[in-house]
Amino acid sequence: MVISHDDNDHAGGLSTLAQAFPAASWWASFDPGARHAGPVQTCAAGVSGEWDGVSFQFLHPPTPDWAPPRQGGDHARSCGLLVGRGRASALLTGDIRSEEEAVLLDAYPTLKVGLLVAAHHGSQTSTSERWLKAVKPEWVAIQAGWRNRYGHPHAAVVRRLDAENLRWVNTATCGAIAWSSAQPSQVICEREKNRRYWRANDADGRGNSRENAGGNDSREKGDLAMID
Repeated sequence: MVISHDDNDHAGGLSTLAQAFPAASWWASFDPGARHAGPVQTCAAGVSGEWDGVSFQFLHPPTPDWAPPRQGGDHARSCGLLVGRGRASALLTGDIRSEEEAVLLDAYPTLKVGLLVAAHHGSQTSTSERWLKAVKPEWVAIQAGWRNRYGHPHAAVVRRLDAENLRWVNTATCGAIAWSSAQPSQVICEREKNRRYWRANDADGRGNSRENAGGNDSREKGDLAMID
């Protein structure tokens, strides 16, 4: 279990999860205190492992006691987790800012991924042009609520994605996003896959995205499958 950082929208259910999965291994970028009585390891670059044939590697923060170069708080210390390898990999970035994206690029200049989870729900402080040009993801997934009060994803981020001709989807309109390392060029939107009867004739029922998503859910051991 990985809790990226201590913001309520990321760590708010920590106590409930700790009770539901008492035997799980826990990782976080902060000390959860009384919310979790068991051991919690601190995520840091270089820590890696493998489960069911899939590799896991933390890329951020650089060290367990790392402090951001300027005020970034919990966002800047988010656990950055790379799951899989190469184009068959997914990168989960928490709420890091463009400053931390630059730290990652300096540390991993050849980093390329299949699926990039846009940092901080598509905030304008993240998903920089340099980051997108370097990582060159097959897909970008934006975790944002429908008509959220922050206006995520920010229009500037959408422009950057479109300028790089990247395919992207937004959970606010796509619903749950399924992606598999066996088919890294495709994503499946739950809202499109299982349409309600009143949307049967909706030509664009999934809502805003760069391209239509689709494909079959076919995978074997060693393949990574993610549902956001």
